Amino acid sequence: MIYPSVVFVKCLLFRPFWVESGGEVQSGLKEAAMQRRQAWAHLWGIVLVLLLGSGLRMVGLEQSPPGLAPDEACNSYDAYSIWHTGRDQHGVFLPTVMRALNDYRMPLFIYTQAPLVGAGGLTVFNARLAAAFWGILAIAALYRLGREWFHPPVALASAAFLAISPWAVPLNRIALEVNATVAPALLVAICFWRWRRTGRLSYLIGAAIAAGLGLYTYSVMNLFLPLTVGMLALASRHQIRARWPQVLIALGVGLCLTLPMVSNLIRYPQQMSARYREISVFRPERTFGESLRRVALYAGYNLSPDYLFLRGDRDILQHPAGMGQLYIAQAVLVPLGIAFGWRRKEWRLPICLSGGWLLAALLPVALTEPNLPGSGHSLRGLPGVVPWQLWSGLGLIALDNLIRHRFARWLVKGALVGWVIFQATGYFRYYFRDYPRDAARNFNVVMKAAALALNSWKDRYPAIYFTCDSNWPYLYFLFFTRYDPHLLQQDLPERGPMLFGAVSRVGKFHNVCNTQEIWDSGAPGLFVVPIQEIPDVPPLAVVPGMDGQPRYKLIGRYSP
Repeated sequence: MIYPSVVFVKCLLFRPFWVESGGEVQSGLKEAAMQRRQAWAHLWGIVLVLLLGSGLRMVGLEQSPPGLAPDEACNSYDAYSIWHTGRDQHGVFLPTVMRALNDYRMPLFIYTQAPLVGAGGLTVFNARLAAAFWGILAIAALYRLGREWFHPPVALASAAFLAISPWAVPLNRIALEVNATVAPALLVAICFWRWRRTGRLSYLIGAAIAAGLGLYTYSVMNLFLPLTVGMLALASRHQIRARWPQVLIALGVGLCLTLPMVSNLIRYPQQMSARYREISVFRPERTFGESLRRVALYAGYNLSPDYLFLRGDRDILQHPAGMGQLYIAQAVLVPLGIAFGWRRKEWRLPICLSGGWLLAALLPVALTEPNLPGSGHSLRGLPGVVPWQLWSGLGLIALDNLIRHRFARWLVKGALVGWVIFQATGYFRYYFRDYPRDAARNFNVVMKAAALALNSWKDRYPAIYFTCDSNWPYLYFLFFTRYDPHLLQQDLPERGPMLFGAVSRVGKFHNVCNTQEIWDSGAPGLFVVPIQEIPDVPPLAVVPGMDGQPRYKLIGRYSP
């Protein structure tokens, strides 16, 4: 009853126009009603897409990926410590850059983790929830950008592709700072485009804030975001010239946000660039020509059909095997979408901008060494997921215009969509069922089990000795014992100055390589050692490996 009432009221309000125009107004009312129905359809469509994307990113976060990667544990404990003490694990008050493992990480993602692990508890689910939230926000932002650049059907199709993306979903389930990169970049483009169309200063300031905060998400954004902003500015040079006072205000806001980063670069130039120097293509021992050859080679890796549509990133931690970064059907839709979009004059600029976006996202990947030989790098190139989904959405909508026969159009669209659904179903079945087994080593499942096992015994012994044959054991001790950050601030662990410097002691937890010698010396404590060591002592608990066989054991000795 509400909808007819609204139409009746509008007819009364515009009665003079309705009387004079006759059938034209009736036609206009029908068109308006159709537009309202389409608007509701798109609203429900994006709600369903967001629900689907949320489910794929949030269901079973503790089970897949299995265990916890060391970088996840480091980020999450920093967030936990900041929430409870205002300081990170190194004792720095509200840091603008995270020292972490001496690799100096950008802090925005960790700050968004803080209320989740601080108020909700330091669990694997809460630690990864921030990554899922950033991924969901990226879906909504891509939908908004698709509406700004193209029209609602393209926006909805693009958001749907991102929601089920084999590139984005696995990364959005890992507590890494790269997940915070896509949404701010999209917000920059949305706000800038709205300012270009409306001239409202608030949109330009919004773009400046999003760009400033985006620089604190992940190191690749230091190159990607300036290139993207410069590209948008070049496309809007006439508007910038006409509204230069607004541009100066926005530049001031953006520069103020970057001051802490500039300060860090000035104070810690060697530390801030240590990680890049380690993975950079341009090195003193290489000729410039050899470095350029590698840049072209690595760019080719990330644009190859093998990477995009067949095998994808071969690092199983970053990308589960069995699928490219995109669905095979997108190999058909992407060129179709670009060709279709180019035919419409008003869409040519967005097509060019999305192409520039891809190149800007490709450059940081091409300038750094890949994790595995011959493989693209899905993590450093994550911002590049955006144009592929936009072009795929354009390609799907292009079929409505290119195929005139209704039955043939629905047949082709149904075949392509069905192909995507078939691939997605198989891929995510593998991801939730078999991937936890295949990736157990990469996510240190054994270390998680060992840390949980000693949690029941740690308060009974004056010291804990953990064998050094494992990967960053102190991080798992901090995370899974929920080590009190206030105690950590009173006795900060010592770390070597080198990149990824080791920590040998946190409180009464000692990471040592001579557990046999310490045991033979008669020292009291709880020992976590490989199953074959100190064989004559009955274990308090046994920690199985990935194959189910005993890997570690806990033995203890009280003070004599």
